[in-house]
Amino acid sequence: MKCQCERREVLKDNEATLFKRNFLELKKYDSLNWKNLYQCKVCHVFWEETFEEARWVDIPILQKVKDEYVRNNWDFEKEK
Repeated sequence: MKCQCERREVLKDNEATLFKRNFLELKKYDSLNWKNLYQCKVCHVFWEETFEEARWVDIPILQKVKDEYVRNNWDFEKEK
């Protein structure tokens, strides 16, 4: 399986949901701030999921994040 992490930086709405379902594994969640940390099952790149408020639903937004950001903001080390 080949991921799309190299070609993507930000994904939104249905595109984010499908990408998450196909390639990402949940590593941590922050229910207080409504965000989640995922890691690609293929290349191990981290993605942070936040939510944009819409009229009746929250729209998921996935953004690729660097390892340093994860260490500083999520207290999580990349698995080797």
